[in-house]
Amino acid sequence: MSKWGLIGIAAIASALPLPLLKSYITTKNNSYMLFAMLSNLIVIYTYFIMLQNQKMNIMYPFIKIISIVMVILIGTFFYDEELITKHKIGIVFGILALYLLAQ
Repeated sequence: MSKWGLIGIAAIASALPLPLLKSYITTKNNSYMLFAMLSNLIVIYTYFIMLQNQKMNIMYPFIKIISIVMVILIGTFFYDEELITKHKIGIVFGILALYLLAQ
């Protein structure tokens, strides 16, 4: 799999546990907890694969910025959490950081 594909998988798997845990807390449905744990295992596995071939100092911040933006968007659209101006500015800075890291 390509570097960008692994980064995408890691970012998605890294972002999913928070909304899944929030769903578990509100519904007490154990399947949400199971999927959150599975998601964390996927993150560990993709890190293992990527660290064999990629630079950690670029890969890890890249994944974290993408997953943070995803968590903010999931919270905003699925849990009706407020997206204030500071969050929007933070997302812009995060995207700028992604651009700079990708260079």
